[in-house]
Amino acid sequence: MVTMKWAVFTVVSVILAVGGGAFAADTEGIDDVLASAKKTNQALGTLESGIIDNFLAEAFDELLAAEGQAEMVTARLQITFRKGSEKTGHYSSSFVLAVRKQLKDIFGQLETWDDPVRLQQVTRNLIILVADMESLVLVDFGIDKLGDDDVIIRYWAVKAISRPAIAAQLNSEMTGDADVADKIVTALDKVAETESYGEILELIVGFAASIDTIKARELLLKFADMRIAAYEDWSVSDEHIDAVLLNGLGAVAAANSVIQKEAGRKFAQLYSYVIQRFISGTDVLSEDSLATLASVIVDVEANAVAKILGRTQRSIRTAVEKKTYPALQREHDDLFGLPGIAGKLPVKLSFDYGKGPSGTLMTPKKLTPPAKPEETATDAG
Repeated sequence: MVTMKWAVFTVVSVILAVGGGAFAADTEGIDDVLASAKKTNQALGTLESGIIDNFLAEAFDELLAAEGQAEMVTARLQITFRKGSEKTGHYSSSFVLAVRKQLKDIFGQLETWDDPVRLQQVTRNLIILVADMESLVLVDFGIDKLGDDDVIIRYWAVKAISRPAIAAQLNSEMTGDADVADKIVTALDKVAETESYGEILELIVGFAASIDTIKARELLLKFADMRIAAYEDWSVSDEHIDAVLLNGLGAVAAANSVIQKEAGRKFAQLYSYVIQRFISGTDVLSEDSLATLASVIVDVEANAVAKILGRTQRSIRTAVEKKTYPALQREHDDLFGLPGIAGKLPVKLSFDYGKGPSGTLMTPKKLTPPAKPEETATDAG
């Protein structure tokens, strides 16, 4: 969605890139603690914890008192730069816990602010900070901002709880937490019901595809139903989302899970619609939309289809690149099936689309071709 890309990424590029303002907080102490942690990674004592607390208090004071965006970003980045890494586990844990304590107080303060412009600027920087911390300890702050009216804040709130680093922590035997995973998926599921911006929806789909839980798989299936319905009435937009969704569904189907057949059936129907839309929309869709569809088709063949079939194929890619639509239709029929003839996917995943009145195996539903622009104009006249 072009407006979303400009709304989020133009503004965010400014928020992320601006810097260089004066920073008054004393960083010498915190830098010494971090340097020591990189060498020893030992548990922090009272002195070191106090240094972290003092540094964060000064840094957040700078951010809240900043007179412009540059100073806000500088204060935020000073915090982010000192969060530590996996090699500084004890330090990093203490640092993030201290950040959480500070943020609880700060977000409480913001509720009393009556300057909407300044409130928005500060909140944007704080939620970006939360996202950049990449910690399960802070996910509640992201969840709390999922319903914000500001799309920039919503985008970063979703990012704060859906980044690959968050998914990796949830999937880890050491740091995984099933309750937190379900809490995040439940929150994202609610967002998906009303969110209209493609880049936010793509983040949600990507997270659901990366977490192996019942709720995450259910969210993928729900998303598939939403997208299928949008393709059917030709209201679909942000087709780039479907590469992430289809590859996620394909991975679930290929994993021989308890919902393999359902995931396979929805994967087949949605992927069929993507290909049908590409073929049928030649005269009615924009070049950008057609290019995105082509990218999705090729991406899914190289990833999900290859994973399901257990081998790499390029025949769909070749047909798309050469725009040989009859060849693409043949590849479509070979993959999904024809009346009475099961396709490669149904055979591999042991599902079908149901049977017709005569008992013949059905195929994926067909898209009703859209009216061509000139036909629409004629009808209107």
